[in-house]
Amino acid sequence: MNILVERRIEQIQDGESYKGHVKIGDTKFDYELVFPIPIARLDKMMLTTDTVGGVRDLFQITVSRGNQKIELTDDEYNFFFFLLNEFAVGFYHSAQTRAYNEGILRSRSEGTMGAFDPTAPLSATKNSSYDFPHQIREMLNAPKFGCALKAV
Repeated sequence: MNILVERRIEQIQDGESYKGHVKIGDTKFDYELVFPIPIARLDKMMLTTDTVGGVRDLFQITVSRGNQKIELTDDEYNFFFFLLNEFAVGFYHSAQTRAYNEGILRSRSEGTMGAFDPTAPLSATKNSSYDFPHQIREMLNAPKFGCALKAV
């Protein structure tokens, strides 16, 4: 069963802090993603942590539904890590993000790129389809998450 997932990311601080939402089916979750060690430094490090706690310290994810923060178990954290971490790192490394943060787009905004708004947040949205395993669908259908995914 393929499930449509929309991921939106907005840069708060380049390489360090992001926010956005993940929409799974018809259910929307807001998130904050913090990298206590900036992505540029993480890229150069040899990460040796093999515990979920160690990963959670390096990639801090907060998920909420509506105004309610959701406390994530390790398995739930791993699921959101899977959806968000690679997306955020890819966003950080994208040519457009790098150009924006290095001032290339901002310096041109006063000239030929008249429609560019340098005060607008840098963001991206991506839609994907996933065939989640039964246990993930069950997790997402639990009252804690409130999705209404078919349990096939």
